[in-house]
Amino acid sequence: MVAHSPRNLQDHLYASFLEGSTADVALHISGSWHAVYKLHRVVLIQAEFFRRLFTAGFSESRFRQRPSRCGGPEPIHIHFSDPNITRPAFEICISRLYGGGPQLYVPSILIPTPLYPLTSSFPNYTEPEATPPGYHPVTPRFLLSLLATAIYLSIPSVTGQSLRHILTTVGPTTVIRYLNFAIGKGIGPEEENAPEAAVGLEHLAEIAKPDTADVASISSRLSCLPMDDDETRKEDPAEAAYDEDCDEESTDERHFIYGGVSDKVGEAAACWLTRWGYDMLTYEEEESSSPVIISASPLKKHSCSAFSSVMSAQTFQSIPLIWRRGGLDPRWVRAILSSDLLFVRGERERYEMAKAVLELRRKGGIDEEEEKEFVDLFENGIYFMHMSTEDLMLISHDVSRTTGRPYVSTNRLYSSHWKQSELRLKVGSAVRDKELGITCFTSEMTIPPDVASPPPTPYWVVASDSSERIGDATGLENATMDQLFTGLPHDDNKKAIPANTSEVNFFGIFPPLQNAVTAAHFDPESRRKWSPFPPIRFGVEFWDVDCLKEKTRMHSHTIWYAGSLYNSYVQVIRKKGVQLGVYLHRQSHIDPLPSFSVPSPRRSEFPRTTSFRPHSNSFSSTIQSTDPCRFPTPPSASTLTLGGGRSTTPVSAQPGSPTSSSPPSGNRTTSPVNHPTQPYRDPRSAISAYFSISCASATGASVTRFSSGPDTFAISQSWGWKSSTLRTEEFLELGDDGQPLPIGLVDVGAGKLVSLRATIVIGII
Repeated sequence: MVAHSPRNLQDHLYASFLEGSTADVALHISGSWHAVYKLHRVVLIQAEFFRRLFTAGFSESRFRQRPSRCGGPEPIHIHFSDPNITRPAFEICISRLYGGGPQLYVPSILIPTPLYPLTSSFPNYTEPEATPPGYHPVTPRFLLSLLATAIYLSIPSVTGQSLRHILTTVGPTTVIRYLNFAIGKGIGPEEENAPEAAVGLEHLAEIAKPDTADVASISSRLSCLPMDDDETRKEDPAEAAYDEDCDEESTDERHFIYGGVSDKVGEAAACWLTRWGYDMLTYEEEESSSPVIISASPLKKHSCSAFSSVMSAQTFQSIPLIWRRGGLDPRWVRAILSSDLLFVRGERERYEMAKAVLELRRKGGIDEEEEKEFVDLFENGIYFMHMSTEDLMLISHDVSRTTGRPYVSTNRLYSSHWKQSELRLKVGSAVRDKELGITCFTSEMTIPPDVASPPPTPYWVVASDSSERIGDATGLENATMDQLFTGLPHDDNKKAIPANTSEVNFFGIFPPLQNAVTAAHFDPESRRKWSPFPPIRFGVEFWDVDCLKEKTRMHSHTIWYAGSLYNSYVQVIRKKGVQLGVYLHRQSHIDPLPSFSVPSPRRSEFPRTTSFRPHSNSFSSTIQSTDPCRFPTPPSASTLTLGGGRSTTPVSAQPGSPTSSSPPSGNRTTSPVNHPTQPYRDPRSAISAYFSISCASATGASVTRFSSGPDTFAISQSWGWKSSTLRTEEFLELGDDGQPLPIGLVDVGAGKLVSLRATIVIGII
């Protein structure tokens, strides 16, 4: 007797799959396509869907030796009411159970990299490379369908692989499609020239002919037959949930959400939008002022827009719809522009960005429901309290060029100015106390007696010690279905946990603004503290981190808040490997302010830089711009994404420590010192403040957020984190030993042109 190796056995099974030989079951599939597949039970039960179907006591569990009335293997009808399940995705899922099937080919123009974080094809059209023979071409729609199909069939390996591909292809042309999928809007319209079947498996399906009874109608009739009838039926669980609404709602209007997996896709899309939204708006403003381009051939659409929105067959736009109508839903526009994670310099820039988005959308006419979202945004999503009196006065006279009405109500500006004065009074009266005494617990909030009372006072939650990852893709390949749905395991790094996100909190990007009525639901055990004053938010950016010497600092610009000066800095530490530290610093009023990082001259070849500019009434004019079609956006990116393994450690740099006054060094470029306006000074040598630092990955599809409960900030003291798990290779030039190269060996001209971006939130208590 000849012994067969596992490899030979797998080859034998796959050959039987391709030939349809010795099949003992015929799956009659109906849904977005109608076909019959001759397969083998013993292989199918590797998927949890088929294991339960064939072993859990259903009529399908009773294997019949006799053929069906029509001849051939036993028929089982399966109806997919989920339109996200498509033929190519189903065939690849089945082929993986047999240990084969075509390999997936993801075109490079879909993959962001540290060198091209908005992909190599943006904003210029790049013809995608040819798919190698035998590979199945990957498109965003196909990846979403593969994910939906693998989840339905419960195949963790395919689910993990498809989810990883999705998370690594979030970019300008995919982000809206991915976000829509996450909130239940489906996989989007078909993409041009996408294969109808899995490559190499076209012959497997026996497509139903016009004169053959429709499989869906057969399935419907069989639903009332006894379970021991000769033909049996397996119904999509989602179908039953919608049966009573079938007469009122079409299949295309149903929302199919896949729990924690949908949330993971939503997290990545939301993170990307907060990281790149500021940059993308400048492109869209330029696009909206340019004439529409008519395609030379109505059969060939521009590839950048084909993946992101439904376009006319006769036209295309080179910049995908994100902020304009047809892109983000108005609710999501409000959420992103309100988010603590949004990368903007400060609240004035946030206001200018919100104005620009609103006017961009008003070009298509006034939408009353959309206008309500923007009213909410300007009333609650922008913290005018942290603007200067001069800014508030200018904004009070700022009116829309479309409607002639102001963007912000006078009452909102007055109340913001009142809050400024109130906080100043509390700071001035707290001469020796570290705390102002302005916080309260949830149970101490005053609830209005009736609906006729004034609106309840808004409160902002005081941060507690935590570190969390939003959009993290670590551990997908070997995760079980339970882990994919409930959060990936981090047993070796308990301090960094997946974020608790859902569509309700816009996948973790929405600030936790509450009031006395709603805070009890947010904090039912009344353990959280709240402040009636909003924290200050600002964005920082560090360039040429690869030129940073050990233990020296690279600073951000300096801001003023509540009588104190703050800035942030990063430094590289070679201890137990390479660690990157990111810190928040309370700057002395006496010491010279540090110069801050700006793009070096080697970046002058790029048409647009993302370093901050002074205010302007026109949002697009705050960004330096030349020919938008000549070069891609500079690959500016942050890199503080946790890897697996070791934990991050919060640390404090005490005043007078060796690293507290390290001089600048290396081939870095810094700007002249900025001197923020200081309306007053906090006389206290030490204060109590909470804060968070949120750092995006190089491509922006994930964020690591470090939060700290109230800590003591003495003058010239820093608090922050350092970790050896930070992916420093995204922006540092590493040698063969994994250590950063010495400064003299870094190729400045050909280095990874990335920056490190972070958003910071500070609140005093």
